[in-house]
Amino acid sequence: MGADDQSLGGEAYASAAPAAATSTAGRGATSTAIAPPVALPAQKPGLLARTFDSLTLPQYRVFWFGTLLSMGATQMNMMTGSILVYDIQSARIIAGIVGMSFAPTMLLFSLFGGVAVDRFDRRTIIQAAQGVGFVVAVILGLLDLAGFIQWWHLLIAGLTQGAMFAFLAPARQTAIPRLVGKDQLSNGVALNSTAMSLMSVLAPALGGLLYEVATPAGVYFLVAAMYLASVFLTGKLPTMKPKAAARKAVLTDIRIGFGYIARTPIILWLVAQGAITALLSFPFRTLLPVYAKDVYHATPSDVGVLMAVLGVGALVGALFMAVLRRGQRRGLVVLLASLITGFALLFIAGIPYLAVGALGMLVIGLGDSGRMALGQSLVLENADDEYRGRVMSIFMMTWGLMPLGVLPLSAGFDLLGPQMALGVMAVMMVVASAAFFLPKGLRRLG
Repeated sequence: MGADDQSLGGEAYASAAPAAATSTAGRGATSTAIAPPVALPAQKPGLLARTFDSLTLPQYRVFWFGTLLSMGATQMNMMTGSILVYDIQSARIIAGIVGMSFAPTMLLFSLFGGVAVDRFDRRTIIQAAQGVGFVVAVILGLLDLAGFIQWWHLLIAGLTQGAMFAFLAPARQTAIPRLVGKDQLSNGVALNSTAMSLMSVLAPALGGLLYEVATPAGVYFLVAAMYLASVFLTGKLPTMKPKAAARKAVLTDIRIGFGYIARTPIILWLVAQGAITALLSFPFRTLLPVYAKDVYHATPSDVGVLMAVLGVGALVGALFMAVLRRGQRRGLVVLLASLITGFALLFIAGIPYLAVGALGMLVIGLGDSGRMALGQSLVLENADDEYRGRVMSIFMMTWGLMPLGVLPLSAGFDLLGPQMALGVMAVMMVVASAAFFLPKGLRRLG
C-alpha cells in the first residue's frame, strides 16, 4: 500500500468514527464503544529514498543506465583527445582549438536540434546521436592503431561530436519529464546529472590508466563499445513523440522558441545566467591538461585524477540537488553554486600545487553541479512541453559559446602565464555570479 492509499484509508477510518460512536450510543449506556482504528499519518520518505526516488521507475532506470554508459564514453573520449593532441602537437593554441572544436558545430546545430526534438521521436534522436559517437570512436581507434592519427583528425572528430551533442542534449533532457512526471522532474534531472558525474569520476581515471598502459586506440575501442551498449539500452525505452502540431518552417519555429523565452522572464534569466557563467568557468576544464602539465608538471594519470576529483565533487553536488524539492529556494542555490565555482578557480590560480588543484577541482565540481543540474530542472519545470526542445537547445547553446572563453584563456596562458590568465577569468566569474543576485526573481525561485 502506497502513501496515497494509506492517507485514503485514514480518511475512510476518520469518516467512519462518528457513525460508529453514534450506533454504539444508541444500543444503551452499558455498551462499551470500540474505538475505530486510528490511521497513522503517512510517513515522509527517508533521505535515501528521496535522493533516489526516480530510480524506482523501471523506464527511468533503463534511461539512467543508458546515460551512464553514454556519458562515460563522452568523458573518456574528451580526456583522451585532450592528452593525445598535446602529445602529437605540443602547442597550446592547437590544444585549445581541438579542445573546443565541438563548440562551433554545437552552436550551429543547437537550434535545429531543438526544433527536431519538438517534432520527432526523442528516443530515435538519442539513439542516432549515440550511434554517431560509436562510429567516430571506431574511426579514431583504427587511425591510432595504424599509426596515421594527426591532430586534425581529432579536430574533425570534435566538430562531429559537437553536432551530435546539439541533438542529443535537448532530446535527453526533454525525455526526463516524460519518464518521471512533473512532481519528480527535479529529482530525475539531478539523478541524470549524477550519472554524468559518476562517469566523470570513473571514466577519466580509467581512460588515463589505459592511455599509459595500452594505447589511445584501446581507449577509443572501449568508448565505441560503451556507445553501442547505450544504443541498445535506449532502444528499450518507449517512443517519446511530441504532440502533433501544425508544421511551420524551421526558421519560424526557431524564432517562436526565442520569442517564448523572451516573454517568460524566469526562463530568460536562467538561460542568461547559465550562458554567462558557463562562458567563464568551462574553458578551464578544456585546458586543464595544459594547465596541469605546465603548472604542476603532471603526468596523464595525474590529469585523469584531477578530472576524477572534479567528478567526485559533481557527484556529491548532484546527490544533494536530488534531495531538493519545490519551495526550497532552489534559485538561490543556483546563484550560490556559481559564486563557489568562481572562488574555487581563484584558489587554483593562486596556489600552484597539485594537491591544492585537486581540492579546487572538488569544489568546482560541487559548484558546477548545482549550477547545471538545478538550472536545467528549473528551466524544464517552467517551460511548456511544446517548447521544451527549443528552450533546452538554447539553454545548452552555452556549451557552444565556449570558444569565446577557451581561445582568450589559451592565448592568456601564452601571454600572461597560466596562473595569471586563470586568475583574471576567475575574478570575472566571481563578479558575474554576484551580479545575478540582483534580480529578486532568481533568488526567490523555488
